[in-house]
Amino acid sequence: MPGIRNSYQEGSIFRTARAKGPDQWVYRWRETQPDGTVLRRSKIIGDFTHYPTKADAKRLVENFRSELNAATPVEKIGCMTVAEAWGHFQANELRDPDSDRSPTTIQSYLDYYKTHIIPKWGDVPLDEVKSVAVERWLRSLRKSPAPFSKVTTGDTTALALSSEPLAPASKAKIRNHMSSLFSHCIRHELYTKLNPITSVRQSAVRQRDPDILTLSEIRLILGNIEPQAIKIMVATAAASALRRSEFRGLKWADLDLDNCWFHCRRGLVGKYETKAKTSRSSRSCCATPRRGSHRMFTSRGTPWRSGLR
Repeated sequence: MPGIRNSYQEGSIFRTARAKGPDQWVYRWRETQPDGTVLRRSKIIGDFTHYPTKADAKRLVENFRSELNAATPVEKIGCMTVAEAWGHFQANELRDPDSDRSPTTIQSYLDYYKTHIIPKWGDVPLDEVKSVAVERWLRSLRKSPAPFSKVTTGDTTALALSSEPLAPASKAKIRNHMSSLFSHCIRHELYTKLNPITSVRQSAVRQRDPDILTLSEIRLILGNIEPQAIKIMVATAAASALRRSEFRGLKWADLDLDNCWFHCRRGLVGKYETKAKTSRSSRSCCATPRRGSHRMFTSRGTPWRSGLR
């Protein structure tokens, strides 16, 4: 029957030469049309300089391959694997506006599935994912190596594995992402049992308490910062208790200099602008006393003096 597949399509990866520049890795796959005809497709996924081994190139296409396999229905629901379910999740929910996920949350899903979940559970049918096995696996997780961090032994090159356990908060995120996947499958009637991840125990407790700086320590730090703009940023962050993302998202227009208030309207994580982390975070907060605030936040001498933005 056209449009129905019985297995998970892996596709193939080839190294191709270029007239100029490094060789490239190309991913090829087959696409079945509604009339039953099969078309061959290809996509450039990276160059040999950054991804010297075929295993590196294969890791690059894991998310894309899952999306491809989610584009056509599975003949038997009970045979759907975690990788196929992940592809269906990406195609139908991950970026759904109604789900209201921030760009950083979406990237968190992509990173954790690519690095940890798919390599371990990708080929496992949903019916065979058990709570105890997932819980035992979470305990064994180690931190991922840095990008392009490899160890060469003779003619063999492999990723340098970290001996440091993954942080409890990261393990809890992985568990929650897996739980969201099963909840998605249940809603879409792709899985007919109870969510096995709800029984997985995983603490998100901090490994150590955060360091709280004293006023004298803050003064010493400020005294060793020469650029005035950086000194103002550090002093503001220390006095306001804003999150890093919230402080980076501040604009001059968000500061009420006359009444000494911050208006937190957005966050900035990496290159992504996000909403405030919680509804409480989006509330305005009081700055330092008025006279000190004017000295700290005065816009004189800045490029934005005329027309705060």
